[in-house]
Amino acid sequence: MVDTNMVVALAGNKSDLESRRQVDSDEAALYARQEKLLYAETSAKTAANVEELFREIAMRVPTATLSSGPPRREINLAGPAAATPTAADGGKCC
Repeated sequence: MVDTNMVVALAGNKSDLESRRQVDSDEAALYARQEKLLYAETSAKTAANVEELFREIAMRVPTATLSSGPPRREINLAGPAAATPTAADGGKCC
C-alpha cells in the first residue's frame, strides 16, 4: 500500500555512462510506472535532470504535509558565526 503523503522517485543515475548501462531505460521506466514512482534518467556528473527531478518531487509533496506537524527550528545556513544567541539557549550560539 502506497502512503499518499509520500513522494517516491526512481533515479536512473550515471546516464552519462550509457555504454556501461546495467538496466535498460525502458525496463526502469516500466517498473516506475507499475510502482507509481517518479522516474528520471539522471547524471550527478553532468547534472542532467537532477534539478528537474527534485522540482517534480517538490511539486508533488502534499501541501498538508508542509503545514502540519511540530514547529520547525530555523536553520542558519550561514554557519555558527552568523548565528544570533538567544535567551533560550543561554546566550550561546553553539
